[in-house]
Amino acid sequence: MKRLALIPLFLVMAACVQVQTATNEAARVPAKRVAIETVFTLIPEIPKELTEAAANCAIETATVDEVNALAGDAIAGVDTGTAQTIRSILVRPAGANCLSAAAASLGMTI
Repeated sequence: MKRLALIPLFLVMAACVQVQTATNEAARVPAKRVAIETVFTLIPEIPKELTEAAANCAIETATVDEVNALAGDAIAGVDTGTAQTIRSILVRPAGANCLSAAAASLGMTI
């Protein structure tokens, strides 16, 4: 009987996870646009040929909070804080490895 009582709780938890996942995915679209603009205009140390790859790496390896902050910058506007967020993502091991692999696929090194 106790096990049956837990079923609704598990269903609610599963629904919450699905809503959070959908919200996170929805935030990635504006966050990626912001990342592309920021890398192109405010991060000159990344070659222009790597702009989109760097933006993808930033979004793929960012935390949920970072993605949400970048998505918020789509409304508030891109600034040096946005650039610092992207730099901090790309210097972490996952971001740096992603960016190095993207550069290598284009025959570049960074």
